[in-house]
Amino acid sequence: MKGTAADRSAKIARRRYKSIRKQGYPKRWPDEIATEQRWKCFYCKQPMTRSQRTLDHRLPVSRGGKTQRKNLVAACSFCNQRKGSLTDAEFALYLQQKEPLK
Repeated sequence: MKGTAADRSAKIARRRYKSIRKQGYPKRWPDEIATEQRWKCFYCKQPMTRSQRTLDHRLPVSRGGKTQRKNLVAACSFCNQRKGSLTDAEFALYLQQKEPLK
């Protein structure tokens, strides 16, 4: 093995830091936000698993939104993909139009 234990620890710490910087948020946020929402999609309100869960920007970055906790919600991958660059309010209107009339 090359390097000392301290060298390996420093290398691991750098990797963790880079992964947070790349994502723009700490690793714990997705689970914390999903737990606050009781593991239900913010948009369709359906239960979701960890593999289905994504973080979505309520105001997309492409439209001036920031990667801050108050701008992030847990959404199922299906809704997140359909939402695209719409705001959460625009997507809510879109969903209302798509729902069958009762």
